[in-house]
Amino acid sequence: MTDDTLVIVPFPLDQTANFDTYALEGGTLSPCDPIPSGNKIIALLPADHVVVQWIDMGDLPPKQAEAAAKLRAVNASIGGKDDLHAAALHYDDGSVLVALMSAPLLETGLKLLKARGIDPDILLPAPLVLAEPETGFSTGIVFNQPVLRGIKFAATDDEALRSILIGDAPLQQVQPEALAEDFLGVLARPIVNLREGRFAKKGDQLLATSRQWRLAGWLIGTTLLASLLIALTAYFSFDRGASNADAKALELVRSIVPGASDIDTVEQQVTNEQVRKGIVTQSFGAVLATLYAVVQDSPGVTLREIRYAPDGTLSATLAAPQTDAVNVALIALQEKGYKITAVPRQDSSGLSLAEITMRPR
Repeated sequence: MTDDTLVIVPFPLDQTANFDTYALEGGTLSPCDPIPSGNKIIALLPADHVVVQWIDMGDLPPKQAEAAAKLRAVNASIGGKDDLHAAALHYDDGSVLVALMSAPLLETGLKLLKARGIDPDILLPAPLVLAEPETGFSTGIVFNQPVLRGIKFAATDDEALRSILIGDAPLQQVQPEALAEDFLGVLARPIVNLREGRFAKKGDQLLATSRQWRLAGWLIGTTLLASLLIALTAYFSFDRGASNADAKALELVRSIVPGASDIDTVEQQVTNEQVRKGIVTQSFGAVLATLYAVVQDSPGVTLREIRYAPDGTLSATLAAPQTDAVNVALIALQEKGYKITAVPRQDSSGLSLAEITMRPR
């Protein structure tokens, strides 16, 4: 077998699970035992233990759409939400494919695989092996699991589900000999992989020997020492230059305000006078930079329309899957010294919006 062989293994849920493994090489799917090393391994998640769904997230950026879709899918699930693990894949049409599975089951299966010396690269829901049909539905057996596939639909196949969904729609039977082609299709298209987040695959250790560790420590120590010397030199140079500039500025200020004792006091007096006269003391760039920084530090929050008035008031629209995320951003803006007003609403996709204004206090 070559190093680019794809190995397919079932994902075990207990010690008694069936464990027939296959290798895809040269377009042929054939049993393999033992499992060859150095190849990409896909573990197929049981169709009846994983939930696959598509959620329309509109025009949200891909990463934010994936995060919001996972949150929405988990919150809509029945049972212990903390015990669910979700993975997502964004599509160009704005929809997001979300796969959900019990975290304890995933942990158990990975431990059972590890006991067999297997560390899979991909955790793929079995129903997604079948290619999405152009029309109607397709059904087949994937590793002894009956699966049903439709347009933006994938699930375990059973008679009750068929009677509800299919009706008069065409139903195509995928033959076992065609599964190799379907697995090749999996490699050719983006897929959702539950091997992420807390279940992400651990990378190999790059520093394996004590000599390499000593070398790394010496390099880090030397770099830190050099950085410290550069920082100290820059600090003393800057401090000396700043002191000279302050002295010259204070000399000029005293020609106008003879009683001035230091630069900071005079600067505060000027700022207070500007505020009293209604003069904006902070530029649009500074206000906008603060808003951008807060939005970037607020998971799930996006920035939409922005407007700026001559009196220094910035108006904007914040969006997030939940109102709490927007409130966190508003509190952060207030803590940075801005006066905030906010009018909440929801858009047609269910996102929480806030029309806000902000200006320095």
